[in-house]
Amino acid sequence: MREIRSYMPLENERASFAYNEVKNLYNRMQETQKKEFKSWSQKFPSMIINCGLIQTVSYYEDNKGKEICNILEKWLKKKNYINKNDKLLSALVNINDPKKLRLITLETIKFSTWVKRFASIFYEEFK
Repeated sequence: MREIRSYMPLENERASFAYNEVKNLYNRMQETQKKEFKSWSQKFPSMIINCGLIQTVSYYEDNKGKEICNILEKWLKKKNYINKNDKLLSALVNINDPKKLRLITLETIKFSTWVKRFASIFYEEFK
């Protein structure tokens, strides 16, 4: 008899994880923080495309986009793209394989698009 496994397509898994993380974050934030998070999350995917993943993460961690980096770090650790003990920026900087960095960059763009969508939705909902 064949074993039945719980299967969730990767795109659904990204959406579900982003939904839960953004919702939990919005529940803890004040109104001005929600507006800032929405603004920062809207820019994140396009900044990665224009500037590169490492540069964008470095900029966001240095400014008010730390929450986005924290969510991204959790996701990349969950999917085993980076080690559980590493911080996001140091893990990205220490990747020696350009193919792996490109793969992580594409995954980050796809995942951050979901964060961006839910940030907009929850901003209107929690207003």
